[in-house]
Amino acid sequence: TAISVAGWRVARIDFGFAHHSNGREEGESRSWNRFFLDLRADRGPWWTSIRPWWRIPESVFKANSRSKDDNSDIGTFYGYGEWRVGHVASGGTSATAMLRLNPSSSKGAIQFDLSTPTSFNPSLRWYLQGFGGYGDSLADYNRLIRRVSVGLMFSDWY
Repeated sequence: TAISVAGWRVARIDFGFAHHSNGREEGESRSWNRFFLDLRADRGPWWTSIRPWWRIPESVFKANSRSKDDNSDIGTFYGYGEWRVGHVASGGTSATAMLRLNPSSSKGAIQFDLSTPTSFNPSLRWYLQGFGGYGDSLADYNRLIRRVSVGLMFSDWY
């Protein structure tokens, strides 16, 4: 039985563990581990997702090590979760917005995505993305980035 709140149908509730690493050695290493909860709801052509997370300190994995907690400030830039909202139009065009924010540091990110089917293959889509903020890539998690990207994708995200 589906749960509905104010016309929004809870489509999915996920809980999990995520590891994110750039695979580099000391000094250039960027990694973090976190537990997350992902709650997604749908209402017609609209959907929304709220995904809070908790960063696991590296000391949990390095119990016998005196090494410091690499990238301990990553939460300052990535925040403690993200909110996404999207819309799928009848012609197959999809638009999505993402917001991440750490209220105590006023750092985070905003991203907009737009994809639409090409006229020559229904599985191939044009893609446009705008990003502003921190955490665009793990290597530059603490650098402010502003960019616009254009490309092709082989399927839609949702």
